[in-house]
Amino acid sequence: MTAFFSALLLALLLFTGAAVQAQEADLPAVEQEKIENLISAVEHLSEAAFIRNGKPYDAITAARFLRAKLRSREPDVRSADDFIEKIASFSSTTGKPYLIRFADGREISSAEFFRAHLAE
Repeated sequence: MTAFFSALLLALLLFTGAAVQAQEADLPAVEQEKIENLISAVEHLSEAAFIRNGKPYDAITAARFLRAKLRSREPDVRSADDFIEKIASFSSTTGKPYLIRFADGREISSAEFFRAHLAE
């Protein structure tokens, strides 16, 4: 009986892994590249802060956070637009919008920042 359950568990794990790979493969390479370019744009903002739930974060931390959030919600993202709308614009916990605060004190929504970069 133990061999049966082991085989069943192995089959389940293989099926789950194949399903995850299929979901990841659904995101076209061009969209993956666009998303990475958007995250890199934040990552290189050395003179700005990424504001999440009222707290400022440096560029490296912001990029790391966005990549992790994307990984956790990857099945919901099919395009760079989805990334902006579902991942990079607001807190899933509080609903508060993310902001970019520049060195001169000016703030814009992260959605506005990402849309401008996507248009380039």
